[in-house]
Amino acid sequence: MGYWKQDEDGESFALDSEMIWGDQPADILDAALKKIVSVFLRDRNRLPTKDEVKAGLLFSLRTGLKPESFRAEAAAVPGVDDATT
Repeated sequence: MGYWKQDEDGESFALDSEMIWGDQPADILDAALKKIVSVFLRDRNRLPTKDEVKAGLLFSLRTGLKPESFRAEAAAVPGVDDATT
């Protein structure tokens, strides 16, 4: 499992970028996207658009990246301590 540099458009191995992404976060997001698509197909009988997924992610990021939102979850992950949050 590794991490790599990535640009804001999602292009991997962008050596001039300070943004990173990794195998495990990508796997988690892939699984979440599959669930989102399944719910859209069930409830709306169509796939979500790229813009809908991006807007939904931004909606969830408003609270999802606040330290108090994930401190308890991070504490339950082996190798993650409170000093990193």
